[in-house]
This record gives sequence, C-alpha cells and structure tokens, in this order.
Amino acid sequence: MASRPSFFADDALSYVESYKDLIAKNLQQINQLKEEFETTYWDGTKNDHFYYVKLRAFEHALEYKATGRAPEGIVNLGDVELNSGGGLSADDEKMQALETDAKQFSDAVKNMQSELQKGQKRELSLKGEIIQREQVIKRLQRQMTNTQGTYALLISVLIIGFALVFWL
Repeated sequence: MASRPSFFADDALSYVESYKDLIAKNLQQINQLKEEFETTYWDGTKNDHFYYVKLRAFEHALEYKATGRAPEGIVNLGDVELNSGGGLSADDEKMQALETDAKQFSDAVKNMQSELQKGQKRELSLKGEIIQREQVIKRLQRQMTNTQGTYALLISVLIIGFALVFWL
C-alpha cells in the first residue's frame, strides 16, 4: 500500500458519495455515525486509504453542518453543487417554514385548550346558577301553594262564619 498515490478516482467518488449522504443528516447523527465507523473500521494501521477517505468526509460534513461553509477545493460533479450551499437551503427553508407552522399550530392548540377550559368552567358555573334558580322557583311555588291554601281556608272560614251569623 505504500506505493499507492495519495488518492485514486474511486477514493474521490467514495468521498463525494459519503459527504453527500452525511450532509443530509444533522450533527448528532453524523457524530454517531462517525463513532460507529471509527470503532468498526479502525485496524490500527495507517495504510487503510478507505478509512481516511471516509473519515475526511465525516470531518468535512461536521464542519459544514457546524459553520455552513463547504470545504474548499472540491470539484462539482454533475448536479451536485457543494460549494454554493444550495443543495440543502431549499430543504432547510421548507423545514424552517414547517417548524414555524408547527409552532403556530401548537400555540393555537394551547390557546384553544385554555379557551375550552374557560368555557367548561363557565358552563359549570352556569349549571350551578340554573340549579340555584330552580331551587328558588320550587321554594316560591311551595310558598304560593301554602299561601293559596291559607287564603282558601280563611275565605271558607269567613263564608261559614257569615252563614252562621245569618242563620242564627
């Protein structure tokens, strides 16, 4: 392996593919994948070009995610534009828009839940007021019935009294 040049075309393509796949992930995912890669593929020697190519892709992807700057000196292959940063900006904008929408919906749901709780409390207080008023109505109806009975008894006593006075 010592006679191998610094990189071959397959190394460059492997780097580009790895880097492209990694920048689609977030920092935590990249760090986790890097740790898994290092523990899986490190053989303790410095002769493994595959290990260093992939490791460099991890480092550049981490740097890009942390700073937003793409590594310099990378050749654009086909439709891939790493230096412009345009590969993920549309997706990032969509994600931010969706996150703001989600936050707005979450706030709206919280507001609606608080309004619902206020409405439920108001409903309970109105139901309590209805029960109190029904009790007052029943009490007044009983008083009215008692008063009518008293008047009927009083009138009947007066009629009987007048009848006795006229009879005698």
